Amino acid sequence: KTLMKAVETEMEAYRLYNVVPALLEFIEALTNIYVRYNRKRLKGKNGKEDTLMALGTLYHVLMTLCKAMAPATPFFAETMYQNLRRCEPGSEGSVHWCMYPKAPAGEVVDERLQESVRRMQIVIDLGRNIREKRNKALKMPLKKMVVVHDSQEFLSDISGLLSEYVTDELNIQTLETCSDPMKYCSVKAEPNWKELGQKLGKGMGPVAAGIKKMSTEDILKVDKGGEVTVAGQVITSGEMKVVKEFKLPEGLTEEQVEATSNGDVLVLLYLEADESLQGQGIAREVCNKVQKMRKSAGLVVGAPVEVYVTPTGDASSVAQLESVLTSQDAYFKESLGSGVMKGSLRPKYAVPIEQQDDSALNGTIPFTVILTLPTVCANVANLKALVKDDATVEGVTVWLASRSVQNLKAEAEKSGNVVSATINGKALKLEAGKHFHYSVGASQ
Repeated sequence: KTLMKAVETEMEAYRLYNVVPALLEFIEALTNIYVRYNRKRLKGKNGKEDTLMALGTLYHVLMTLCKAMAPATPFFAETMYQNLRRCEPGSEGSVHWCMYPKAPAGEVVDERLQESVRRMQIVIDLGRNIREKRNKALKMPLKKMVVVHDSQEFLSDISGLLSEYVTDELNIQTLETCSDPMKYCSVKAEPNWKELGQKLGKGMGPVAAGIKKMSTEDILKVDKGGEVTVAGQVITSGEMKVVKEFKLPEGLTEEQVEATSNGDVLVLLYLEADESLQGQGIAREVCNKVQKMRKSAGLVVGAPVEVYVTPTGDASSVAQLESVLTSQDAYFKESLGSGVMKGSLRPKYAVPIEQQDDSALNGTIPFTVILTLPTVCANVANLKALVKDDATVEGVTVWLASRSVQNLKAEAEKSGNVVSATINGKALKLEAGKHFHYSVGASQ
């Protein structure tokens, strides 16, 4: 709404040179804020209803945007429109046949929401600056972040519904807020030489000296719009500068915490990583590697694969990586749609799609990653209980390995989750989930 109101105003005034910059600024915000921060929602993290809402919102915005861009980028907008209109039967045949979009009359722009998002982005940018300054990669989780501001409204924006975006984007475990800036910083006053010079001329020396010696109480009073008397002169906020300097929390060192500010809000990051955080960092690196391998293999989003990781380092790194595969199983399933298994579990008949060597935790934990197609896996114990014949069990195992997962699943669904097979002259009824599984991961 804000974009279309601005575009409409500029178009009506024939200030066309202002339209394209506004569109480009919106595209950047759409890409780097809405799409980036909601990528998990768009992939179904919160369920079908929420995903459809997120996708529907994105579709509406893209459709409106391509109509707004049509006069400036006619061919690009047309290509974009032709892709989008597939979801909207009966729509106009060309973007250039559509009416130019206008902001809905009578609808109020939620400026409060826009301000909340702006504040969230400021905090995220400050957090990124700290990570970059202290060489802490985003893939390594950090324990805690503290946002300091004297406005409770500001802090409520950060700690409310938007807090999940902050913690996800900065990869931190805990987000805390503090409304007392003096807990984490000290203040001092500096004269505004230009203003004082115009006001006092040569007599500003004693006043300037008095400003530098002001108490914290007086500094904060002026900072909030009040005034104090220094050397017989009334001093207001415009005649002095308040300099805030970060103060280390008691008991912590510069190696353990870092802070930065934009002059309005102060952000602190606690930089120490314990063993559990290191495990999460390794899991994140493994997931990033798998996602790159999926892309390299040309797999579409959602295409099922099985992931096998084999540690290749010394005994210590092997033990650490195997511990991560167990402790971070829930994270792997959420991020990849399936667990990550030890390489020793990979069946010899599994079909590899992609294989690469890599390392985690700054190269200290080498490993090999192999992606395979989902492989039907026999439950040998239950098969032995069914047929009591090792040769037949081996025959069933080979027969299952030769079957396509998709075809076997379709066959089982038609027969009440059961498939029929004749092995070594024996007619068998094999139940999915009991005698076999559609993937190695499902059998674990």
